[in-house]
Amino acid sequence: MMSSYYILLLLLQVAPSFSQLPSNTSHICPLTYYGDSPLPPFPASQWLTILTACLAPLVVHIAAGVPRPTIIGSKEEAQEKPPWSDLLPHFNPVSILWRYYAIADRRLRSRDWGKEEMAATNALFWDGSHWDGSEAIMIRSRSFPSHLADSSHVDLVSVSTLKTITMVIQGAYFAYIISAQDDVADVSSFFAPLAIIGLFRLQSALWLSDEAVYLFFGSWEAPVTTTPFGTRISEALHSTRSWRGVVFRSWWIVSALGLVAFDLYNCVGDWKTWTSPDRCLFASALVQRVFYTVFTLGILGIHSFYVLRGRSCTTIIPCIHSRWYKVYTYLMIALAVVGIAIGCVETRLGWFDTVCQPLGQN
Repeated sequence: MMSSYYILLLLLQVAPSFSQLPSNTSHICPLTYYGDSPLPPFPASQWLTILTACLAPLVVHIAAGVPRPTIIGSKEEAQEKPPWSDLLPHFNPVSILWRYYAIADRRLRSRDWGKEEMAATNALFWDGSHWDGSEAIMIRSRSFPSHLADSSHVDLVSVSTLKTITMVIQGAYFAYIISAQDDVADVSSFFAPLAIIGLFRLQSALWLSDEAVYLFFGSWEAPVTTTPFGTRISEALHSTRSWRGVVFRSWWIVSALGLVAFDLYNCVGDWKTWTSPDRCLFASALVQRVFYTVFTLGILGIHSFYVLRGRSCTTIIPCIHSRWYKVYTYLMIALAVVGIAIGCVETRLGWFDTVCQPLGQN
């Protein structure tokens, strides 16, 4: 697999003997400064600018895509906030994209979309031990909200609209930057592709709101009416096997496949270019490629698995409690930290003035 090949090259890069190879045999630019004089001090203000530009897409993506948890249960239970290990997987971009898809799907399948449905669909319900974004909790929660939005869609003048506008501007900006350059080997652009992927928010932007505030549920397991929840759900939503559900799930899988195809296309293009003896790839760019390959393959694999298994009726990714998904989230964090750290080293070494010509530069 292409990502495994990238990881192997990265391991070879850190081997002491690898940096001693002639430059025309190395596909990864060695972390060595070839200047004739010591580097001048790097201003702290410049570091602040670089790191701000680097982290801005990630911060916006998380701030716009992860709402605050809604804790349900008695007042005593409501004091127990979810531990960080259970909260952290929500910050995984795979979880955020799942939420965007699921909210758009629920709106499309809704028979009578109202303020109550929008509030419950956007909430991250925590009962003290588990997250719940199911259709059943949407029905249960109708009698409990203490404050709802003014309409069944996001207002034009609202925080949610501001978040969407920010993500659109940011995504369009980085799309232009990446399209104008064959290769972006700069630590400040590590999360640039994430800003572009964040444009998937647009499919559910009209119904993304966290304005609702819920009361303490108390004995929330008790049914509100004697009508079975299965019947009430079918009365509120079209089936996932209806034409609405089938069409949207087709888009869901095809769009995820498109992300993987585009990522692998870039990987194959890099592999073909590496045959040139006077070109090399920045180590930070290599980690970035591994990061987004793991990310896009995760989107395709995880999303497709649950969509095809008929477990896509929840607005919270079904594997949110799984240990393997938490490990996957930690892996994503580790790759990001390593990529940024190497990028900072390359920046400090004056890498863009070295003798090794980066991949994609003439």
